[in-house]
Amino acid sequence: MSEQEAMALIEPAATRVRDPLSGKSVWLAKLINSAVVADDTMVIRISFAPDHNDVDRQRIRDALTKQLESIGWKGKVTFEQGSTKNQKTPPKTKKSTVKGMEGPGMKPHGGPIQKLPIPGVKRIVAVASGKGGVGKSTIAVNLACALSRLGLSIGLMDAD
Repeated sequence: MSEQEAMALIEPAATRVRDPLSGKSVWLAKLINSAVVADDTMVIRISFAPDHNDVDRQRIRDALTKQLESIGWKGKVTFEQGSTKNQKTPPKTKKSTVKGMEGPGMKPHGGPIQKLPIPGVKRIVAVASGKGGVGKSTIAVNLACALSRLGLSIGLMDAD
């Protein structure tokens, strides 16, 4: 397998592992230098910044291995230390542009957005379509009326 094919295998996994220093994925932070696949072993050359401590390095390696397994890699994964010369620690991002991407963690983008319950609401029903003018509002109103006739308390919001 060529290096280009190996890198194509790594990219989806590496985009799901976050660099704790920059807040970006290890792919976007350019920590992955190269990859080679021989037989059933993938060797990944990864460059850590001097500010990456041993715990950060091991978490990144473990998360990369886990992500590769989750996308179907069945072989062994090993890591080599890449060059760190002239590599500066990326600045920490101050504000996340996407909710759920802030905070520490090795989950994709800092972990999933946590759903919080709405007080007094047991169920939410969404009526949606990828096309306009198909009767979403009509369906939503008729559904609300039918549920109300069954004795349920109903709230209706049209966010169109």
